Amino acid sequence: MSRKYCLIVVDDKCFTGEAKDVTGEAIKKAMRRFGFDFEGKFLIPHNQEMVESALLHCADNLKVPLILTFGGTGFSLRHQVPEATKAVITKEAPGIAEAIRSYALESSDLAMLNRGVAGIRNKSLIVNLPDGEKAAREALEVCIETVKLGIDIMLGE
Repeated sequence: MSRKYCLIVVDDKCFTGEAKDVTGEAIKKAMRRFGFDFEGKFLIPHNQEMVESALLHCADNLKVPLILTFGGTGFSLRHQVPEATKAVITKEAPGIAEAIRSYALESSDLAMLNRGVAGIRNKSLIVNLPDGEKAAREALEVCIETVKLGIDIMLGE
């Protein structure tokens, strides 16, 4: 069964056009392999209200079962994606973020600095992927099969 997803890339330089969104394209390629259909990508600057608005649009208007975010999960004061996600979800799904961090810790102590979260709003699962193309791809590899099952359960299938 194919599922739709949205991707929200939080990056100031990609938003202004100063940099190309390489990681978003890598995530799209991986998601095709995992059987997901791309619904839309949103380039957002480091702005909590704009991130919240994009999350709400994907969940409430587009009603996609999976929303992936990339960027904005670190320690910088500008990094507000976990806070934006927590503001819009109604249920937390901490095991997903814990699994991503646990796997990443095997290769880098920097994984401890990833503050990403996961949770549910209506019938949409939101997952904050870690920064870095390699880290984001590996995060998907480690959690995607369980995420698929979680989506089926969430949708009552």
